[in-house]
Amino acid sequence: MDNYYDQLLVSIKQAIMMQDFLSAQDLIANELKMPYVPLYVEKQLNELKDQLPKSDDHKRHLVGDYETISRLMNGNNEQQAQAIEYLSELNIRSYLPLISHYLISSDNEMLKSILVGICIKQQVTEELTIIKDGCKIDFVPVTIENPIESEGYIKTQQLLTVWLINDDPTLLTMTLDVLMQLVYLKLPESYIEEETESLAYSILRYVLIAMNDDQRWLNFKEEMIIKEEYLIDINL
Repeated sequence: MDNYYDQLLVSIKQAIMMQDFLSAQDLIANELKMPYVPLYVEKQLNELKDQLPKSDDHKRHLVGDYETISRLMNGNNEQQAQAIEYLSELNIRSYLPLISHYLISSDNEMLKSILVGICIKQQVTEELTIIKDGCKIDFVPVTIENPIESEGYIKTQQLLTVWLINDDPTLLTMTLDVLMQLVYLKLPESYIEEETESLAYSILRYVLIAMNDDQRWLNFKEEMIIKEEYLIDINL
């Protein structure tokens, strides 16, 4: 049953990452209606619910305002995130000039990645350009698969699940959170199947060290005979 709840929480976080707030809201509401929900799951569901944007008439008035979206996208990080939240609910094709400028001028890699994800979801057919790590990348969103449907994501998720689902489902949830962030930050590129083992080991190392559990990582590394020079440096 823990596997069900772990997958549910991951699905909700994926929906939030894709700015699909209605789906996230429905998943949370439906689960909270169940006659029994473990306390630790209920707590996490309520925390995720609190992260969802609040709908109100003022917001709905702002959503379609091109000038307001433009101003927010040139504001601070919180305002930029709000603009991208609005864009997720709109026909994004009407805002491509703003999006094109943002993808080459902003240094907020996560927000740019979420914006690319929205363009993929809406199957934008125009060619766009993004600047990542100082490099220019041209891409057409409609030709890119949803990051959570990529072979790299699926295989890495499977590896982490096999390693952790029985021994530490909480650690599994944490590693899957990191995996989700990484596949979005990789956009418009994606991890390939051949990278999955290195990626999974790297994520586990990152999470365990962040938890100050270096010894557990060293034990795992010795057990699995992992060569750290083949791992990926993760900075989130």
